[in-house]
Amino acid sequence: MNKAGLGTRAEYLGPTDLATLESGQQVFVPWSIWWDFAPQQLLPETTGNWAAMRLPAWEDGGSRSGAMGGASFVIPKDAENGDLAWLFYEFLAFDPEGYAAVYGPNDIYPNGLNTSIPAYSPAADPATPLFGPIDGLGGQDLWTTAIEAGNEIPGSAPIPQWWAGAVDYLGNNLQRMFDGDLTPEQVIEQSTEEIQTNLIDRS
Repeated sequence: MNKAGLGTRAEYLGPTDLATLESGQQVFVPWSIWWDFAPQQLLPETTGNWAAMRLPAWEDGGSRSGAMGGASFVIPKDAENGDLAWLFYEFLAFDPEGYAAVYGPNDIYPNGLNTSIPAYSPAADPATPLFGPIDGLGGQDLWTTAIEAGNEIPGSAPIPQWWAGAVDYLGNNLQRMFDGDLTPEQVIEQSTEEIQTNLIDRS
């Protein structure tokens, strides 16, 4: 892709990125589900022309999904009503009425909240969508696509504490690869060594 000049190098959803998306110069965005807010809110000229798909597999029979991001719920140690806060979170995450309120249609999201899916298996039922088809994706049933992809991610897959810091090594080395200074193999080898040396606490 890089050698053929097919990739776009621009700040994520910055003016240049948006311009290439609207012009049709950039037509494939390998990103997480929450990218769907872009055709719904940021791409008025091409809204409705986009669609979501599972990622390409790197090898035959390989996974066509990935984990990118997630959500955190923090209760401060000295919270005045920490127990109540936990009960509220428990209701929103595990009670059918609660997760329907989070993802289902409401005053803020008339068609439901469609930039993520629940991690709780009973809530992530392919037969019971919590949000509707998305006009910005041409009326696509993103719920089914996202649930199928999510089912390929191993349960309790951890995201390491050093994950956010890896961009200083992997991200920088990928940029050097795009410039022709490193091969993909060198990116993997060098980034692995730098991440292990500089970020991973082995004590």
